[in-house]
Amino acid sequence: MVYKYLKLGITNNDRESVVKDVERILQISFERRESSYWGEYYIAKIDHSQGIQLTYNFIDEGWQEEEYQDCPLLLSIDELAEPEREMWMICNELRYIKPLYMTEVEPNVFFKKYLFQDGVFKLESEYHMK
Repeated sequence: MVYKYLKLGITNNDRESVVKDVERILQISFERRESSYWGEYYIAKIDHSQGIQLTYNFIDEGWQEEEYQDCPLLLSIDELAEPEREMWMICNELRYIKPLYMTEVEPNVFFKKYLFQDGVFKLESEYHMK
């Protein structure tokens, strides 16, 4: 089974308004949490391992996604059945959210990373296990 993980960048730094907007569009509910690694963040669990997470890009004096410093917030869409559908629903309505990249993983088989460029995901790198 291939698992997909999407990372979206958010140029709006008002977390509460982002949470409300994404909840409305996807008809989900976020829960506020705190951890020593992520700091304060929001998560919407769809299933046991599937979910959507909203975090700060800058945590504990370091960037999660250094090449995207114009995005103070990040939205991760993990292992959903149709992550691209959710991504387009969000990005088409909320212009302050943009796709950054997608990773595909088939455990013990391959890992692929795609960057979002010119409106599509383009393969940047891949690694095949032996």
